[in-house]
Amino acid sequence: MQRQAFTGIELGPVGYMPEEPAILAEALSEFDQELIGGVIFRAFHDPDAWDDVLDGSIRTCKALAAHGATRLVIIDSISPRRAPTAGRAAEAEQMDTAEWEVFRNRIATIAKIGTEEYGLSVGIHAHAAGFIDFEPELERLLDEVVKNTWHLL
Repeated sequence: MQRQAFTGIELGPVGYMPEEPAILAEALSEFDQELIGGVIFRAFHDPDAWDDVLDGSIRTCKALAAHGATRLVIIDSISPRRAPTAGRAAEAEQMDTAEWEVFRNRIATIAKIGTEEYGLSVGIHAHAAGFIDFEPELERLLDEVVKNTWHLL
């Protein structure tokens, strides 16, 4: 019986795989893999982490574009404010209006960079202990970013 092999792989967090396009191309070729997408798993919720979020996002987009990958997934990383109540919506701390607007705008900015500057299809991943942990948060984000902010999708 012949086993079906995987032929596509995602980039992983920035730094997990080589960022130099030629080195990564060689590694992908060695294992007969195609880079199909990647994730940005950063603290979008942390106002002090914006430089890190932006840096990791740009580096990820560049690596994906260099290898013809088409998919980018944004994930808000684990927040110390939300970790104690992960998975329990009724108990989870919520952002105030000002925090949410900044958070939403960071995500919209990275999504816009991914689509407009790198030609990527951008998605969002709800993650436990981040500020997009529960369905109402995800729906609100998608409604505000996609329908009201962009008018692109």
